[in-house]
Amino acid sequence: MTLTAYATLAAAVIPMVAPADVVYTDVDPDVLVNEPGTGISLDLNGDGTNDFNFFFSSANSAVFTYFGGLNWYIINGIFAAPQNDNAIAAFTGSGGAYAYPYAIGSGINIGPYAGQFLTNPYQTLAYQFYALIGSYLYYPIFAGGDWVFGQEDKFVGLQLAVGDSTYYGWIRLTTDPSNRAFTVKDFAWENNANTSIETFLQPTAITNPELLEVEMYASGNNIIIHLNEDPKNAYLLNVYNLSGQLILQDNILQKDSRIMVDAPQGMYIVELTGNNQKAGKKLFIAGT
Repeated sequence: MTLTAYATLAAAVIPMVAPADVVYTDVDPDVLVNEPGTGISLDLNGDGTNDFNFFFSSANSAVFTYFGGLNWYIINGIFAAPQNDNAIAAFTGSGGAYAYPYAIGSGINIGPYAGQFLTNPYQTLAYQFYALIGSYLYYPIFAGGDWVFGQEDKFVGLQLAVGDSTYYGWIRLTTDPSNRAFTVKDFAWENNANTSIETFLQPTAITNPELLEVEMYASGNNIIIHLNEDPKNAYLLNVYNLSGQLILQDNILQKDSRIMVDAPQGMYIVELTGNNQKAGKKLFIAGT
């Protein structure tokens, strides 16, 4: 796996294969992208093919007003571009015209149950459009994206298409509050097709849980759980919204459980873990 910088950027990568066939690469030193028109190209699985591009763009223009004054308008943007048939975990805005990658936190599963993945050729992490009033003052016109005005140590969810198989991974970034720079920290991918990968800040956090046999479905605003038998130790139930925010956590102590979810109507990611076992599913909750 390689991380290739275009323009004048350079980075060394240190790959490690961890349990669960997670292939982790530390970008050492971190790569800072702060020049307009520069970025990085990511070959996630190391097969010599460029899979994703991440880059920073900036533009400005001068407009003369009717009264002879001069207005400066500036656009800053940090963008992601999946290549080929690859996709990024993202949501849409402006009636579906734009794609915005999620800023995903640590400890979140990225995979078949992790929300929607979009193949839009240009996806906006952070976008800022403003008018310059003085040397240090600006008038905000529009700002958008999950990464706008700075996110530290968050993850972009990646979906990799290789032939008829689908793989999942992530890249960890920090975006600057100025929307004019981002830093690449590390990246990882799961070497088993159609298998989730968890986001983590240290490679020691990788585990290899077995698949938990469980029936999970939603009924109204309740999650119904049926296990084969009463667990010897409590299972941990986590419910996330599609932006990766934990909205509910509970302990499952018996084989049949009904958990009420106090949240708006929508799709949610439900994970059940314990005894080195894990199960996950995307469910529609009717809302409260």
